[in-house]
Amino acid sequence: MIAVVAMFGQQITGQAFPSQYGVIFYQSQGFGQKAFLYNVIGNIVSLVACFLTWGYVDQVGRRPLLMLGGFFMGVWFFVLGGLGTIKTEDFTTATSNLLVASLQLFSVFYNLSWAPM
Repeated sequence: MIAVVAMFGQQITGQAFPSQYGVIFYQSQGFGQKAFLYNVIGNIVSLVACFLTWGYVDQVGRRPLLMLGGFFMGVWFFVLGGLGTIKTEDFTTATSNLLVASLQLFSVFYNLSWAPM
């Protein structure tokens, strides 16, 4: 039951959005030519985060990592959702950059906690 709940939790985190629709999201924020580059950078950083997890998961424990990672993933998704409520005509470059950063940071915390465990 623990394994089933962990796999279910992994899928309901929302991780499919940045991994499958990241490039489209970056393009919609006006980053056109850089959208694919941002996605590649995010994937490389996420891969490094997965490798880092291997070194400290046994010292820290799985439960604290899953809870802490889930908390920070939620924080970054709330930031993303809050910024998404701003009207398009009120967007600034800083707002678009923060949207991209929050999606990237969500992926990093996912790969520091839920993905490798």
